[in-house]
Amino acid sequence: KDFPTGSSGSQGGAVYEIDISSSSPDNYLMGHKIDGRVLFPATGYLTLVWKTLAKMKGQVFEEMPVKFENVNIFRATILPLEGKVKFTVNVMESTGAFEITESDGLTCSGCISVLNNHVDPVQQEQTTLNLTSSDVYKELRLRGYDYGNYFRGIHRTNIEGTSGELLWNGNWVSF
Repeated sequence: KDFPTGSSGSQGGAVYEIDISSSSPDNYLMGHKIDGRVLFPATGYLTLVWKTLAKMKGQVFEEMPVKFENVNIFRATILPLEGKVKFTVNVMESTGAFEITESDGLTCSGCISVLNNHVDPVQQEQTTLNLTSSDVYKELRLRGYDYGNYFRGIHRTNIEGTSGELLWNGNWVSF
């Protein structure tokens, strides 16, 4: 997974700045607190890679189904209440290998590929759904996960967590 330096036709990259100040569109990330700290969500890393690959291919990311493999998250990124965090995303177009760095440190790596065939999700056997959204998020809050607003996408679930209903709010990071 070596990423060559210099200009190369087979490597694409992008830089993303995240700012959670009250006037920023990224302010919704304030709803992703773990143990009292605002952390950049793991799904955020994947979304940045997805957007970068779509940009490289001249497509709209939400219209380009992808598959992630061998994803490794090396460290959490704490988002400051003031100031910006800069992520650099590099994707090798020929292999789909990607790396995300922040402050010159590797944050996430893996492989992404475009799916050629859209596959509908398999229908699961309907089970009794007996935990409400408030039940789920109360339980998570007791464990240090304080999810707010956009990050409350579980509508209801069964007690085993194997079947449920999710809410779509148009945001892949919080989904």
